[in-house]
Amino acid sequence: MPLRCAIFDLDQTVAATARLLFDSWNAAMHAIGRPPSTEAEIVALFGPPEWVALREVAGARDYPRAIDAYLRHYHAQHGQVRVFDGIPELLSRLGERHVFRGMITGKGRATAEVTLAGIGLRAHFDLVLTGDELTRPKPAPDGILQMLDDARCPPGDAVMIGDMPADVLCARAAGVRPVAALWDCAWRDEVLALRPG
Repeated sequence: MPLRCAIFDLDQTVAATARLLFDSWNAAMHAIGRPPSTEAEIVALFGPPEWVALREVAGARDYPRAIDAYLRHYHAQHGQVRVFDGIPELLSRLGERHVFRGMITGKGRATAEVTLAGIGLRAHFDLVLTGDELTRPKPAPDGILQMLDDARCPPGDAVMIGDMPADVLCARAAGVRPVAALWDCAWRDEVLALRPG
């Protein structure tokens, strides 16, 4: 198959952001007088953008303080985020070969842009779709289908690279080949059980 479109997830696929996500969430919980959440509790909320999850957990009254604390911590501590080895080179090579490089992330637009700018990779992506633009999060195929339409690429000429079962299921639902990003994957067994390409 000729590769014409490579679609990446962001968190734990392109960059190691898990610690920052967990700490930012718990900064928000602290700001509204709640006990810290466990990593498993936070991961269970992944899918929609962080502001949606915070609004649901904090409630309308505490949400403004929670999102403010989350974003302040996220911005202030972003220096701890690192790009995984080989990702910048891979993105450059794909660009040299005129492969459309897309990103689909459940993050909100604000934090996705902070991360991409902070790690110096924003210019490497032709299109970035965040949870703010998608009405249905992964594993719904909406983001991939929109990406393929923008790239004018048939599903058979595209791959979706991600670290979560939702990435694999999203790719399959769109008719795109899933590629597992296992380099720092907390869901390795679950992802491999889905037999990605």
